[in-house]
Amino acid sequence: MKFLIITNVSHIQKGNKYLGYAPYVREMNIWLKHVDEVIILAPLKKNRITKIDSVYQHSKIDFRKVSNFSFTSFKNSFFGSL
Repeated sequence: MKFLIITNVSHIQKGNKYLGYAPYVREMNIWLKHVDEVIILAPLKKNRITKIDSVYQHSKIDFRKVSNFSFTSFKNSFFGSL
C-alpha cells in the first residue's frame, strides 16, 4: 500500500534521508510501519539539521518538493507563499 503525506512542514534532505520537525515525523513513523511505499509532498529547505529534526524511518520514500503553502488565511489559500 502507498501512503501519501501532504504537509507544509519544512524538510531537509541529507543523502537519501529526509528529516523534519521531530514530533511530527515521529508520529508519521508510526503510520509508516504499516505501508510499503511513502510519497511526501512538502517544502524542502537547505537548512542545517538541528536537534528538533528527526529522520523518517522507511526504506522507500518518494519525496516531491513543493513551494511553501499555508491555509491560515483566505489570501494564503489562493496565493500561498509567493
